[in-house]
Amino acid sequence: MGALVLAASVAATFAVNVGGDDAGAAPTPGCVVDLSGVLGWWRGEDALDAEIGPAAVGTVGFDGARVGRGFDLSSGLGLAVPGLGSPASGLTIETWLRSDPTGLDDVVFARWVGPEDYSRTAYRLSISPRGGPILKLNDPSTAFPQVVAADGIDLHDGELHHIAATWTPETITLYVDGAVVATEDSAVGSLAPALGVDATIGQEVGPGPLFSFDGILDELTVWDRSLDAAEVSAIHDAGASGKCSFVPEEAAKFVASAPAANEFFGYDVAVGAATVAIGTPMDSDANLFAGTVHTFDRSGSFWFPSQILTASDAGLNDQFGWSVDLDDSTLVASAYFDDVAPNTSTGSVYVFARSNGVWTETQKLANSDLATGDGMGFDLALDGDVLVVGTPFADTAAGEVGAAYVYRFDGSTWLEEAKLLASDGAAFDLFGTGVAVDSDTIVVGAPSNGGVGAAYVFTWDGAAWSEQAKLVAADADTNDLAGFGVGVAGDRVAVGSPNDDDVEANSGSVNVYLRTGASWTLEVKLAASAPVAGGEFGSDLALNAARLVVGATRDSTVAPTAGAGYVFDRTGTTWTETAKVLADDGEAMDLFGNAVDLDGAVAIFGAYGNDDAGNNSGSAYVFES
Repeated sequence: MGALVLAASVAATFAVNVGGDDAGAAPTPGCVVDLSGVLGWWRGEDALDAEIGPAAVGTVGFDGARVGRGFDLSSGLGLAVPGLGSPASGLTIETWLRSDPTGLDDVVFARWVGPEDYSRTAYRLSISPRGGPILKLNDPSTAFPQVVAADGIDLHDGELHHIAATWTPETITLYVDGAVVATEDSAVGSLAPALGVDATIGQEVGPGPLFSFDGILDELTVWDRSLDAAEVSAIHDAGASGKCSFVPEEAAKFVASAPAANEFFGYDVAVGAATVAIGTPMDSDANLFAGTVHTFDRSGSFWFPSQILTASDAGLNDQFGWSVDLDDSTLVASAYFDDVAPNTSTGSVYVFARSNGVWTETQKLANSDLATGDGMGFDLALDGDVLVVGTPFADTAAGEVGAAYVYRFDGSTWLEEAKLLASDGAAFDLFGTGVAVDSDTIVVGAPSNGGVGAAYVFTWDGAAWSEQAKLVAADADTNDLAGFGVGVAGDRVAVGSPNDDDVEANSGSVNVYLRTGASWTLEVKLAASAPVAGGEFGSDLALNAARLVVGATRDSTVAPTAGAGYVFDRTGTTWTETAKVLADDGEAMDLFGNAVDLDGAVAIFGAYGNDDAGNNSGSAYVFES
C-alpha cells in the first residue's frame, strides 16, 4: 500500500540468487495437519530432496505450481524413490497436480510392476484418460487387485487440483479438491510388500507402456495412515500456503537498475507465482515524478529484471506506481496524482496484460464521476477478473467521504461495475484507503471513521455488491487508524490498526475476523511479540488461507524506524507468530514493511526509505519459506 501518509511523500541489473545467509538453516514448520505417519513428502522447490523421507532420483524440470514450484513431468520421465517405507494398516497418497491427457493412464505415484506381477505390486494412483482418479491396490492373498475409480471428473482441464486417495482394510476413498468423489468397501486386507520394487513418481516400472504422467506434481506426500476427510479438506483449503508454513528467509534484494535519490522504489509491491512488481512513483525517467513500475521474473533459483513500465501518457507528477497489484497475466498500477481533464489530481489506473513474457498497456481507467483531488488508486486490489480501486477523497453529498470502485473484465475490456460507499459514511472517513478482494468478498478500510477507524465488508450475489458488515474493534480508541491495511482470504478478514496504543504508543495491532454464515466475529487480536513504540504494526498486511504477513513500518529493532515484518501462521483458529522478518542490511529510516504482499510461500517487503543510492532511493526484499 505504501507509506502511512495520505499525500505524496530497478531491481538489480544482475541476477539475484535465491537463498540468503541462512538458506541452509532447518525451517520450523507449523502445519494444518498432524504429520505423523508421513513416509515421503516431496515439495519440489527446485530440488529432489524430500522434506520427509528419501530423496527422489532422476531428471526432472521444475515449474510454478500451487505451493511454490513443483515437478514438471511433461518430458515423460519419471522419478524413482529408493528406500521408501511400506504402509502397514493405512495409506494416503495426496498431491496438487495439473494433468495433460496422454491417452493412457497417467501414473501419479506407484509401487507397481506392469504388466501386473502380483508378487511385486502394491499400489498405484493414476489419472484415467477421461480425467478421473484411479487407485489400484493389491492384496497378496487375492488373485486380482481392487480398482476404485471416480467418473464424471476432468482433471485434464488445465487447472491445478488437489487429489487424495486413502486406504484402510475397511474403506477406500478418493478425494478431489477436498471433496469425496468415490468410496467403497475395501477387499484389500493388507498391501503386498512389492519386494525389490522402488516407489516411483510419475510412472510405473516394468515392461510395456510406462503410463507416464504428463504435467505438474506439487507437494506430493505418501502417508502410512489414512487421512480423514477433515485433514484432506484442511490441506486443500490451505491452498498456496501449503500443508505446513516454514520460517521465511531472505532470498533477494532489489534496487532500481539506475537508482537515484528520492525515487521511492518499493513504495508499493506485488508478488505472483514467479513475478514481482515494484512501484517507483517518484521516478523521473518519463517525466518529472511521472513514476515507473519495475517487474522481475523468476527463472529457476534466480530473479531477473524484466521490464520497466511507464504510463503511455506519463505526465508531470503523475506518480504512476503509487499502488500496484498483479494476478497471473494482469498487472495494474495507479497514477495517484494524474490529471484527468477537466480536473486535476484525480488519479487514474493503468492495466497491463502479459503475452509471451512482455507487459503491454491495454487500458486506462478513470472513474465515471472523478473530481479534482479524488485520489483514485490510493490502493488497488486485483483478483482474477475483479479489480477494486480505493479512492479515499471521492466526493459524495456528505463531502469527501471516499469510495471504492469495482471493475470487472468481460473478456476484452475492464468495465466499471459498482461504486461502493459506506452505509454510514461521513466526511474525511478516508473510505478506500485500504482495499482487498477475494472472489465474491471485498473489504474496504476507512481509517478515520468515527475517529477510530473501521473496515467494511461487501459481498457479490451474482448481480450486485452489497454491504454485509462493518467491522469495528471492541476496544477501539481515537486515532487507531483501523482499516489502513486490510486483507481478505475466504471467510477471514484482517484489519490493521497501526496507531493502536494497547501495548506501546502507536505500536499497532491487527484484528482477524471470521465469518460464519453472514455474521463476522473477532477470531484473534494480534500484536508483535516484542512491540515497539511507534512501530506502526499493521500499516500494511497481506492475508491468505493460513498465513498473515504484517508490516511494521517504523519498527526500530535494527535501527530507528528501519522497519520490520511479521509472519503469522494459522492452525485451526490459532494464529502463531512464526517469524519476525528483518532486512539483512537494514538501516535507520529504511521503512522496511511500508508495503507487503504474499503469494504462497513468497512474501515481498518494500523499503522505499532505503538510502543505498541516495536518500529515499528505495529497495524491496523477497523472502521465501
